[in-house]
Amino acid sequence: MKTILTSLLILLGFSPIFSLYGQESVKLFFDPNYRGDYLSVTEEWSVRSSRDPWNDHISSIHIPSGWEVWVYEDSYFRGRHWVLTNSWNGRNNRYWCDRISSIRVVRNRSGWEGDHHCDGRRGRGHRNKVPVTIFEHDHFNGSSKRIYWEWTVEHSNEFWNDRISSIFVPEGYRVIAYEHSYFRGRCLVLENNWSAPRGQNWWNDRISSIRIERI
Repeated sequence: MKTILTSLLILLGFSPIFSLYGQESVKLFFDPNYRGDYLSVTEEWSVRSSRDPWNDHISSIHIPSGWEVWVYEDSYFRGRHWVLTNSWNGRNNRYWCDRISSIRVVRNRSGWEGDHHCDGRRGRGHRNKVPVTIFEHDHFNGSSKRIYWEWTVEHSNEFWNDRISSIFVPEGYRVIAYEHSYFRGRCLVLENNWSAPRGQNWWNDRISSIRIERI
């Protein structure tokens, strides 16, 4: 059937490559050389369990011109990562072949991507030059930490887990604060400085991950 379809496309003036890549998306292939089953991805993707058939089975990736892909060794964007700005063939890079469990996609390396969703499904931009600063106490007091793009706690006993009470948001930026690690749970969107007096705001000492967008 695939051979018949390919022949028909050629007769109609379309190449098999056009039919495969005509729609803008990143394609994750099961086999090297961009062959076999594939997944089309435009934003974020992660396996949800070790039993997922795609876990550690990505062997090549097609990346449209101008797009950028961050591949991660573990699910939910953890572990070692590698930035790809061109299509990648696992046959030429054996370390990452069959080791990828999650990816993030940047549609355009020259700028920031558009709309935000509370579940984090959006394109990614470059790191900010101006940092967002989180504070341990309200009114920007106590210990502080600078964040330039994304931040999440890795373990429940980390110092900053559920300890943020105020956030400095530079002009022209938006902060999405999440209740849980790895950008899960309820989210709070901030476009101005934020402070939560103790006991008077639900979000006080409840933030475990943050994403930053340029407005």
